[in-house]
Amino acid sequence: MVLIEDVSEIPPMAEGPLDEGIPYYPERCVKVTEDGGVVLEVLEEGEGERPCLHAQCLVHYIGRLMETGSVFLDTLEEAEGHQPAMVVAGRTTAPRDVGLCLAVSMMRPGGHARVHILDPKYGYGETGSFSFPSVPGNSTLSYDVRLLHWEAPSEDEDNRGGLLYEERLERAERRRIAGNELFRNGEYRSAMGKYSMALTYLDEEFFYQLEGKYLSRAEESKASVHLNLAACQIKLGDFHTCIYNCTQALALGDPEFDPEKKSFRVKALYRRALARRKLMQSQDAMKDLEEAFKLEPRNAGVLEELKLVRAVLKDEREASAAMFKGKLPKNTAASSSFSSASGPGGEVMERKGEKEAGIGINPNLKAAVQAASEAEKRMKEKSTQKAGLLGLVSTFIAFFQWLARVLFSPVPVLKKKPVQDSKSL
Repeated sequence: MVLIEDVSEIPPMAEGPLDEGIPYYPERCVKVTEDGGVVLEVLEEGEGERPCLHAQCLVHYIGRLMETGSVFLDTLEEAEGHQPAMVVAGRTTAPRDVGLCLAVSMMRPGGHARVHILDPKYGYGETGSFSFPSVPGNSTLSYDVRLLHWEAPSEDEDNRGGLLYEERLERAERRRIAGNELFRNGEYRSAMGKYSMALTYLDEEFFYQLEGKYLSRAEESKASVHLNLAACQIKLGDFHTCIYNCTQALALGDPEFDPEKKSFRVKALYRRALARRKLMQSQDAMKDLEEAFKLEPRNAGVLEELKLVRAVLKDEREASAAMFKGKLPKNTAASSSFSSASGPGGEVMERKGEKEAGIGINPNLKAAVQAASEAEKRMKEKSTQKAGLLGLVSTFIAFFQWLARVLFSPVPVLKKKPVQDSKSL
């Protein structure tokens, strides 16, 4: 990697016409983001390897508004002693600098490029900045950037408690990406190890400190890890744990208030439904798929799984019908039934409608009901006998208690009353 230590060695930045707008040549640019909101025009290739994910990159840049060409930030002029600015390659949590961080990850040391932020969400957004640097809302931006040097991120595990918000998310993200690579190679258990390690950076203690957009971003990261774990567990046939991880992902955020989380919710519902179908929980699987269908009616995976679950439910209904086929006569099942209420004699009485219509009760079913009635009578008899025995025992106990009081209680001494003199009467 090339490290430029002397400021005099830094080639001049591209000047660009001030107050006339920045020239933009789409044919010379490559997409940095899939939606084309950030594009990169390489002016000088540079040497060495591109920065790894979340590498600390030393850069100098001039930031301009594309519409007017006016400069809003120049690191060579603003930095004390012409010290370069530091940006993190690929960082998506840095407010205002997301597009710049993503573009730097595609450069080489010593390289010079022009980065166009065509979608304001990758820059200063709708609100802009009214302090330094001053940038109007919804501005498109252009950066002339020169990458001087980069270093790989630190993985010091002893200082986990002192990590910043961005550092925690980035460490979790690096392990998730490593797990994805293992998953693509079919190493599902090793991938699960990486995903589990990622979750250690996204624990409850960390979440208690967050709110607003910071909480939302952390929830999105954690939901991704749970869904990756669920994908591994489907491959390994661990369907119960797959259901758990999908449920955890569904608990993170509400898609009605955050539409960007709908895709995560659909994945979670789809994977949970697949696991439930494998465990013969067809009704629950259908509920998940119906909810996923409402969110994304054209999702091919959801539509295919819906067909499979509907077929399973149909087979279950047919199997249930076949199980009870022939147990009840058709006429009886359609128009009559019998009462299981017993009369004074304990006999099961048939309904009037059955007698008048001349419909007989299925012999097997009638025998089963009579057997149940007889069993109930026997239980009552046993209960009566048990109650009588207990009453008898209680009587004996009371008798012996009375006898003990009579035999062992001290006999009171009767005092002799003095004979009164008749004269005193």
